[in-house]
Amino acid sequence: MFSFFERVVLACMLSQPNVIPYVASVLTNCDFYCYRNSIIYIAITVLYSFATVIDFPILLNYFISRRIPVDYSYILSLFYLKCNTANIKYYVVLLLKYSLLVKLRLNICVLADFLNSTDVINETFLLTKLQESINLIALQAFVKPSGCLLLVRNFLKNLLIATVDISFVTGFVALDNIIGSIKPGDLVIVAGRPATGKTTFCLDILRYNALVRQQAVCMLSLEMTASQLLVKLISALTLLSTRAILNCTVSNSLFLKILTACNTLAQSSMYINDTPQITLGDIYLYLKNLKLVLGRSLLVVIDYVQLVSTTNTISADNSDFSNISSSLKRIAKELSLAIIIISQLNRRVEYRQDKVPLLSDLRDSGTLEQDADLVLFLSPLDSMQGNSYVKVFVSKNRNGKTGIVSLRFLKENNCFFSK
Repeated sequence: MFSFFERVVLACMLSQPNVIPYVASVLTNCDFYCYRNSIIYIAITVLYSFATVIDFPILLNYFISRRIPVDYSYILSLFYLKCNTANIKYYVVLLLKYSLLVKLRLNICVLADFLNSTDVINETFLLTKLQESINLIALQAFVKPSGCLLLVRNFLKNLLIATVDISFVTGFVALDNIIGSIKPGDLVIVAGRPATGKTTFCLDILRYNALVRQQAVCMLSLEMTASQLLVKLISALTLLSTRAILNCTVSNSLFLKILTACNTLAQSSMYINDTPQITLGDIYLYLKNLKLVLGRSLLVVIDYVQLVSTTNTISADNSDFSNISSSLKRIAKELSLAIIIISQLNRRVEYRQDKVPLLSDLRDSGTLEQDADLVLFLSPLDSMQGNSYVKVFVSKNRNGKTGIVSLRFLKENNCFFSK
């Protein structure tokens, strides 16, 4: 069946050369499992590029002049194979589908042979090899060479036909005026010392985008449970303290207020994953599946990045951490997601007289500050008249300017407000 669809595609290209540009833009010779079909495909595309009329003698001469052995009767049969070129897109999709299946089966067979040849089962090695195989297959299937003209055309097309804003904002007007918007593919860092409101700040961003802008958001929490995060969200919506929410009963007058907040959150596109000791591979697969289900981009918060597990169980040094940050950046670009990662600051900022955080204060940062498109530092101010204030330093912004914004932090109600 697989070889049959390869023959049909080649026959369509020979009978109607006007379909060759489309087929060449989608398929490569690597998509043909049969070797003879692969070299015939190369011959057709080469002859077409020279504006040559492709008939049997011309195609035959191509192989003879290059001393490439081929079954001449098989080539002749392609000219006599009757097929409807109007269905060429359908044929190409089927060919790609079977091609991916064959490649995946071959890689699984290689892993099976490895298992049969050894008594030691290394799960990490097997998972790594399987992921590499899948990534290679995806690369061969979807990455096609594109010139600058094609990039410019797609860029202008997106500008002209875009009717839905897929970017994200913080919800704080003064801060958004500085940073602009957070776009899919961006990696954002929110960093600060413990108890500065980093998780609450990011939850406010997620809540604003999910409830006000009706966008999809996701929280990957490695520190707090989903129940704890839910209480924080309810607290921010109702302006009730965490204690009041946890001690509330059905007969309490506040119960209806809490129930309304729960209903609002339930109807939103907000997802929470509190899987402990999550790895980069787990994050990639979860976000890929989530985006596939939603069919649109989403804003993701990871709390916090120092708790993300690496495949290296021996040490967690800077090389491992830089692998995490660069991998998260690749995930953001590949899946077209906006990712915010919460990070700790080291103690050096506390010994500094002005207490102003610097990029070098990122704890075990590795290449974190280099991979990030936007870096926000949260630094507490002295309480004034019972209110806590936090300065947000925009210390790095690839797509805009830097600056400082002051926000009011209602710690008891788990939310921030513009000053």
